[in-house]
Amino acid sequence: MKQLILTILITLMLAQATQACLLQNGKSVDLNNDGIIDITDASNLILHWGASSLSVDWNNHKFADLNNDGIIDITDASNLILHWGEVCSLDRRFLARVISSII
Repeated sequence: MKQLILTILITLMLAQATQACLLQNGKSVDLNNDGIIDITDASNLILHWGASSLSVDWNNHKFADLNNDGIIDITDASNLILHWGEVCSLDRRFLARVISSII
């Protein structure tokens, strides 16, 4: 019974963490895919600031266009700030330690 409750709890935690950093358009605010919205994501956005769909190398920039309007600007930064500090994924090693301590 303890294992079933733990499995359900972890599944719910993973689902919540995964959805936490997604915008309504399905894009992740976690620009560097490290599982948390922080200064590294902000740095990524700033590095691509001002790029637009007219840029020759737009394919290298468009991941930072969080609202899909074709330009990386204050609207994208606002989206990032609104999600600041959110955890997008849980470290599986941490979860393994929790599980092994309970079982």
